Formats: sequence, C-alpha cells, structure tokens
Amino acid sequence: MDANELRQQLRPRAGGPLPKDDHIKHPLVKAYPWGYRQWYRRIERSSLQALMGSARSRDHQLALKVANCSPTQQCGEVTLCWWCKVRASLTEGEAIVQFFETKIKRDRFSAVTIILACIPYEERHTLRTRLRQIRKRLEWAFRLWPRSQWYGRFELDLLTGHRNQELGSYAEKTLKDMGYAPQSAPECVLVHAHLVIYHPRISRDAVRSDLHHWYSACRQVKVTSLRDEQTTEEALTRFGSYIVKFKPPTFALYGRGSRTFRPRHPDVVRQYVRLQRRVRHENLLIQGRAGYQKDE
Repeated sequence: MDANELRQQLRPRAGGPLPKDDHIKHPLVKAYPWGYRQWYRRIERSSLQALMGSARSRDHQLALKVANCSPTQQCGEVTLCWWCKVRASLTEGEAIVQFFETKIKRDRFSAVTIILACIPYEERHTLRTRLRQIRKRLEWAFRLWPRSQWYGRFELDLLTGHRNQELGSYAEKTLKDMGYAPQSAPECVLVHAHLVIYHPRISRDAVRSDLHHWYSACRQVKVTSLRDEQTTEEALTRFGSYIVKFKPPTFALYGRGSRTFRPRHPDVVRQYVRLQRRVRHENLLIQGRAGYQKDE
C-alpha cells in the first residue's frame, strides 16, 4: 500500500478497512478481548488520519509502515499499530506470569498505581534520563521490603491544559499537590506506573503506608488486592495485558458515535505519537527482586 492508496482507504465514508484489518480474528490475537481489539483498531485509524494530515514526510512514512503491518511482517510500532499492541499485550501477560510463582500466597500480591512526576513538555528531551532516575528511586524503595518482587511499566500521558482534557477531581487534586495547574500550566508529560508487587514479609497495609510516606501527594498512590473473582494466574495475565496500552488524549480522538474516526485535534494526536516514540517500549519496563532466592 502506498500513500495515495492509504489516503483513499482513510477517506471519510468513501474509504474502507485496511488490508491488515482482515486479521482481527487471527488465531494469534484471538485470545485478546474482542472489544479491545476493535477499540485499538479505531484508535489506530484515527491516528493514521492525523499522521497523513501532517506536512511532515516522516509522519507519512510512519503511517505507511503501520498500515502495511501484517502477521508475517510486523511493524513493531506498539504505540500505534493495533496488531502489534495486541501481540505485545498478550506477550506481557505471559511474561508477568512467568516472572512470579503463581502458587505463592495470593494475599501477598498487591496491584499498585503511582503518579510519579510531571515533566514539562519542553523538557521531553530529558525524558529517558528522568525515567532512569525515577526507576532507581522506586527500586530503592521496593528493596527495603525483604524478598519482594515487582513487575510493571511506566505510562506516559500528555497533558495539554485543554479544557476538555479528561481529569477526574482526584487526579486534579493530586496534580495540584505536585505543582501542576491543568488549566494554566504549560504542556507536560505525566509519568505514572502500574505494578504488581509481591511482598511476602509485610502486609498490604504496610506497603500502602510506606508508599504514602514516600509519595505523599493526595491520592498519589493506589494499592489494591488482585481481583477475587480471578485466579492468581488470570489476574496477573490481565494485569500484564492492561499495562501495555497507548492511547492519545480522548478529547483529541474521534467523537462519540463517529463512523469516520476522524480526530478532533490531529495536532495533539501527532504530538502524543512523537512523545511516545521518544522512549523505546522495553525502556518502560520496571522489574526486579530484593534478596530473593528461588530455593528458599
């Protein structure tokens, strides 16, 4: 598929599905929930329209690379491509199960979300260095818990200060405590992390207390148990799939009920894509063990 063919396929109402969309029921992705596969496909289509509307040839080349992805020649663009994103999610689910011993005590597993930093967008060139520093501090904290194990990923959100940016009241208060004013501050990158932590020697309340001590802004830390209705393996698999998600700000994508999936703010979508591609997918990983010996 060349640029002209892609433009034709993306035309509102007159276009049609991309050749790669025929693989949405492929056996390699069939294990992933149907609704999420469809949702990722719609996000990809909206993002491709934004990229093809750019004046930069580099954006057009990226759009073509994603559009021509197939099960035999994967593009590897997890940020954009629905196929690569679903495959990465399934792989991550398997990896997290292999990382932990699923027969160990379930009540010593905790799912943790931490809002870590707001980095001004104009300082995005320092993002990889800042992530290394944040990871180092996180792992220092986790190693204080004997025999703890952790697995998760950083997630990067683009905050634009737009009046339609989706921030709940608690998130706004958290960001305000961290020094960010959504309606007046310049654009920034919100860094947060989703992790599963195994803490055999201390309780979940102790984990929550320690994290609240180190990250003290309002609702900066959320610590919960794994879902009761799922087995340990199912819960870890679902969590592993959940932490591999890349979605531009909702207000910038297509509107509710849209059949064309035309982005409402294509410049923001392009900005988000460029931000995510600054950090390699593997560099978002957070994993480690503290004083752990398998034969104990």
